[in-house]
Amino acid sequence: MQSFQHSTLLPAPARTVIEQVTSEPYLLYRYKEPTQLDFSLDVLRDDDDHHEVRIVRVYSTEQVPRMARKLLGQQLELVQTQRWSRTGPSFDGGLRMEVSGVPGFIDGQMSLADHDDQQSRMQAQGNVKVKVPIIGGQIEKLLLDRAEEGFSKSMGSIAEWLQKV
Repeated sequence: MQSFQHSTLLPAPARTVIEQVTSEPYLLYRYKEPTQLDFSLDVLRDDDDHHEVRIVRVYSTEQVPRMARKLLGQQLELVQTQRWSRTGPSFDGGLRMEVSGVPGFIDGQMSLADHDDQQSRMQAQGNVKVKVPIIGGQIEKLLLDRAEEGFSKSMGSIAEWLQKV
């Protein structure tokens, strides 16, 4: 099992950030990409207290290392479930990502709280676990790298989005 932990400051109060990162326009902005073979965004829960979505992204495996491509085949399907509490002043969330056909997952917890009047801090921590004999550790490392890239990309997307709204 591999672990990750991140923390970043965002240029808006936590209430503003949570309103934006749980909006469908932001989620499409962040997760829908032209390189995807398929994409779906399903809102599972959307009320005053909670928000939960399921995002499915399908990519070609052309850029995936050969040892992983043997396990995945021609396509890589990422299934992500993301949830946030909408009751503040601090907000808690969770994330689970699975790769279809691979016995493993990325599981994370997130928190968002005001840092001062103009900024908030988002923190994320979690684990990557792949249950494949012999190459499981290599795939965990690959997924850990993707999780870290994804968190950095998300923080950049949030900051960019907040500048637009």
